[in-house]
Amino acid sequence: MLLNPVMEGMVKIGRTRRTAHLRAKDLYTTGIPKKFIVLWHEFVHDSDEVEKRMHTLFSNRRVNQQREFFKVEPRDAIQALIEVALPFRFVLDDKSDRVSIFADLSDKYKTLLRKDIYEVNIAQCRSGVFLEVLRRPFKDPKREIIDYVDLDVLSNLCSEQANVSANAARFLSLDEYDLVNVTNLFEDKAAKAIWEKYSGT
Repeated sequence: MLLNPVMEGMVKIGRTRRTAHLRAKDLYTTGIPKKFIVLWHEFVHDSDEVEKRMHTLFSNRRVNQQREFFKVEPRDAIQALIEVALPFRFVLDDKSDRVSIFADLSDKYKTLLRKDIYEVNIAQCRSGVFLEVLRRPFKDPKREIIDYVDLDVLSNLCSEQANVSANAARFLSLDEYDLVNVTNLFEDKAAKAIWEKYSGT
């Protein structure tokens, strides 16, 4: 769920298979004077259904049927998303299966990785397989941020039916272009260079 300061009274309600912050960054194009702000997000195992329920709930407040903007108070949209997402939340905890892949990524990509990342895991539970990225912001090194990417985005490369080590090996087999498209593991400059290299721009 995103909000843009120049679009008063409107909230963007949609799903992404990457992180909400990456989606907000994508939307900041030359025609948009200010960046989108992540108002709220929920990490769920059926984002299609959650999005559908949210769009149905606020269908009479939709600004344009071809767009995901709704005239709704942010607090009402947040409350609705919390309630709609509840049955779809994935469950990862300290007992979930995990394998660290940080050393492998560091060896393979060296200086391309974001400097604020201190651990990367493949983690899984009954509802899916996830990339778990742990970061400490430079401005506030005591604060820990954990980002998740649902690896379902990789077209069945990883499966909760396989063991976590097998899923980690499959993930590590991806090339840098695949990683740029589905994660935020790389520094912005490195990610842009990789994108340009493969897209021929």
